[in-house]
Amino acid sequence: MARAIEVAWKGEGCTGTNPLVGAVLVKDDVELSSGAYSRFGGEHAEVKALRGKDAESGTLYTTLEPCVYHGKTPPCTDIILESGLKRVVVGMEDPNPRIKGRGNALLTKRGLEVVVGVCEDEVALLNPAYLLGIKKGRTAVTLKVAVSLDGRIAAADGSSQWITSGEARLDGKALRNRHHALLVGAGTVVADNPLLERSAHPDLPWYRVVIDRQGRIPSTSHIFGARDLLWWGDKSQDVPPSAERIEPEDLSDLLVLLRERGIQSLLVEGGKLGAALLERGLVDRLVAYVAPVLLGSRGLGFSPSTWATLEDGARLRDLSIKKVGVDVRIEGVL
Repeated sequence: MARAIEVAWKGEGCTGTNPLVGAVLVKDDVELSSGAYSRFGGEHAEVKALRGKDAESGTLYTTLEPCVYHGKTPPCTDIILESGLKRVVVGMEDPNPRIKGRGNALLTKRGLEVVVGVCEDEVALLNPAYLLGIKKGRTAVTLKVAVSLDGRIAAADGSSQWITSGEARLDGKALRNRHHALLVGAGTVVADNPLLERSAHPDLPWYRVVIDRQGRIPSTSHIFGARDLLWWGDKSQDVPPSAERIEPEDLSDLLVLLRERGIQSLLVEGGKLGAALLERGLVDRLVAYVAPVLLGSRGLGFSPSTWATLEDGARLRDLSIKKVGVDVRIEGVL
């Protein structure tokens, strides 16, 4: 199963609202093949691992319960039943209501030995956005911030370039490759005039979601030259044809709307916007790049000003800590 998990990561950033899945075919204690679900609408991991292989009496290890309905591709249970496998080891049951337990039950009914729940905690780490989307019906949110040692995202005069090192900034931009869309506020666009590009998967949709409810961003900004641009802003503001207007009721509704458009994971860059999401409990993961610099108590923070007690605050769990250049990256789940 550890090998199947390793293989599954090949699809990171490319599976749309579908999960990462890896599969490994083993026979006589020898790995014959493996497969990953690596592109939205493409062949499933189990199909890749089994196609053209002599699987008679073998064992298939798959990180997620095989699908049992015809979507963009035929059910994986079909090829498993045709393959002659004797045993299927499943990392975790798929919580998707269209599958939940049905795939495992069908295979068992047809005489295969099915073992479920192997390395389940590790498998769940493959798909936090997928699992959250099914549970809460919205896009999963990662907030990225660059802060000083005393928790400031800008000095008292508003200057913020650059708090962190070049290595940390490159690492932060690479986070975009792990997500399906990027959300920024008007302040970020006005201050930096960015293109908001990502370095991987150029052939896949990469949504830029911009909030400008006061019409602050000039129409000459670089962002208007980007494709897949979703705009939540002042209705009276003229925006180029490249931008598609969206009109959610609030931030919560925005995340539901994005999920309905097939956006499973969202990266947020921006202090004030991040604070608004934190205050509403809408941040699922935080990635903070902490620089060895102090900016003083008058500097700008990124956490909600309404928090006053320890109980108000948010504590990270499942921490990952890594040195990046002279800075430290702290990543955790909220």
